[in-house]
Amino acid sequence: MQKANVNCSVLKNYFDFLLRQGAVEEKYVKRNKISYAITDRGLYLIKCFKELDQVIPTMKINTAQAESILQDKKRNPFNQSKEGTYLE
Repeated sequence: MQKANVNCSVLKNYFDFLLRQGAVEEKYVKRNKISYAITDRGLYLIKCFKELDQVIPTMKINTAQAESILQDKKRNPFNQSKEGTYLE
């Protein structure tokens, strides 16, 4: 989590989203132990994002920058950011 610069609650939200979308699945190893595995759908999504990144290069930003952009967009929803792009 520290290397990704993501706190626990944000990571849980992302992970829950991936589970709901079928990109990740739970696997029960023992009675009280759960592991997670990427699904074929998850692998397909990664492939699609890599291809999309080659066609439309994305800007790499950290969590603090993303939160700042989202807050600015909430205050001024029709104004573009300094980079000229919107973050949805």
